[in-house]
Amino acid sequence: MPLGDPAVRIVPLDRPLALRAVLIPRRRGTGDPAFRIDPAGRVWMARREEAGPSLLALAHAGDRVVARAWGPGAGESLDAVPLLIGEDDDWSGLDLTSVPALGRIRAANPGLRLSAGGDLLQMLVPAILEQKVTTAQAWFAWRWLLRRYGSPLPTPGGRTLIAPPDAAGWLSVTPWDWHTAGVDDRRAQIVRRVAARAGAIARLGRDSPEDAAERLLSIPGIGPWTIAEALARSHGAPDVVSVGDFHLCRSVGTAFLGEPVDDQRMLELLRPWEGQRQRVLRLIGAAGITAERHGPRLEVPDHVRR
Repeated sequence: MPLGDPAVRIVPLDRPLALRAVLIPRRRGTGDPAFRIDPAGRVWMARREEAGPSLLALAHAGDRVVARAWGPGAGESLDAVPLLIGEDDDWSGLDLTSVPALGRIRAANPGLRLSAGGDLLQMLVPAILEQKVTTAQAWFAWRWLLRRYGSPLPTPGGRTLIAPPDAAGWLSVTPWDWHTAGVDDRRAQIVRRVAARAGAIARLGRDSPEDAAERLLSIPGIGPWTIAEALARSHGAPDVVSVGDFHLCRSVGTAFLGEPVDDQRMLELLRPWEGQRQRVLRLIGAAGITAERHGPRLEVPDHVRR
């Protein structure tokens, strides 16, 4: 698809923005063919909009973000830019006084925000691919399927990104290609199931995270973990927690107690921030705390001592 001249949108900023940190959760591994950060710090994304594929480039320039977009879906991608960079994401109600270390992490990362975008189907599919397999296996499947069924979009610098398939594209994946990508029949069937409901799922992208979660639970094969992974990215949902994520509960336990914990204990540790738990998780991630590091990284709050 030839590039042509881009459509441009400038979004003024009145508070800090860490563009890379805000958007990096949308990347599915360093080799994601739909996402790239160039040496100048610009973020490039190949997106699938209702009007078709688009190539979106975001550059943070002082007190503004300059967005350029190409392709049939360019207008929709530019419309989504404020949501993508978290312009509506409000952290003012997050009380971190019980754990001063969290406050220090926030102070060191004032530009951290939750990204949204309303692209629920395209966030659901990779989350489904990640069900009950290793991250490496899921990311291989994502790369392979995009290269086979996606829409290539050349960048001005000569690289090519690939927009994910639309619903019809996901429905067209052959059994052999699912197998070649390493996707078992169960996950392939779930992807087909959500793709067949693409219209309804697009409408859920405009609903609240709570309403979207409730309706997604009615789809066989879509459970709380998959919903949390998708809504954290499509809606910037501030309270979702990926219960069932082996690494997440271990990291939260390490952050507060210096040792891994299970899901139930993780939820107890996060209880004081109900309504804001995804933001606390992002702060823990921003601090680089993982289960592989030993020793508490945060002061233990009173509710943990009791």
